[in-house]
Amino acid sequence: ALRNDLNHYENDVALLMQSNPFGATSHHHNVQNCFMLEAFTEPLLIASGHYDYYGSPHHSQWVQQTRSANGITVDGGQGQLRGGQAAGRLYDFETGKYFSRVTGDASAAYSMLDTVRRTVVHVKPGFYVIHDFCAGKEPHTFEYNLHSGKPGVFDEKDQLLNIEHPKAGIRVLFFAD
Repeated sequence: ALRNDLNHYENDVALLMQSNPFGATSHHHNVQNCFMLEAFTEPLLIASGHYDYYGSPHHSQWVQQTRSANGITVDGGQGQLRGGQAAGRLYDFETGKYFSRVTGDASAAYSMLDTVRRTVVHVKPGFYVIHDFCAGKEPHTFEYNLHSGKPGVFDEKDQLLNIEHPKAGIRVLFFAD
């Protein structure tokens, strides 16, 4: 969790990223390196879906899948593996007065890729830079999934997404090489 004001939720901006060593078993979902973002009590980028019951079609075919979260899918929606082998890990954490940084490695969670790393830099008090590096032996197409409770406006020419809530908003700029 990269936050700017944990003691005052109404002023807090927080990005929460998961990359855990236990993999995607039991109640864990296929969401290594996926994140959620909230600001000033507003949920800006969320994990989508709802829990109806464990193992339901909606739960197993949407909620547990990578495409339901703010993460990366490959070649038309292929997500992460399911099981204990689909582990992730957080490393390279650094924090200071003006910024915090952490990197998550989800390489073991993707069968078709060799390397999947996400680095998040929090420039305090609430500006985030997310850098993803994904590579495999074969060429792939990557999809960047983002979910919000409110519709956004996407400017395809400028690769820009805007989502507005009553107390906060988000502007997402996409860069790819």
